Amino acid sequence: MIKQYVNIGLKRLLTFKVYSLINITGFGIAIAVCMAILLFTNYHFSFDNYISDGENSYRIISRHGDGNYNANTFACFDDVLNDCPEIAVAYHFL
Repeated sequence: MIKQYVNIGLKRLLTFKVYSLINITGFGIAIAVCMAILLFTNYHFSFDNYISDGENSYRIISRHGDGNYNANTFACFDDVLNDCPEIAVAYHFL
């Protein structure tokens, strides 16, 4: 039964060559894009896994006018961080 399904599938692939090529190419591109998205999200979710209780830690990332990103906190945030009672600990790093 399965051999018959494979034979019918191969015959249809050979009969409709252009249609089959378009479908197989589209499927290949879709799988490649899906893999790229999965790798991208896996990479970005892998940061700071070594921190105990890491789901409660946050990072302040700032963007400068020239398009550069900076992932450290600045002295201007001290007042804001001290005024929020829900913040237990705040660290500055360079």
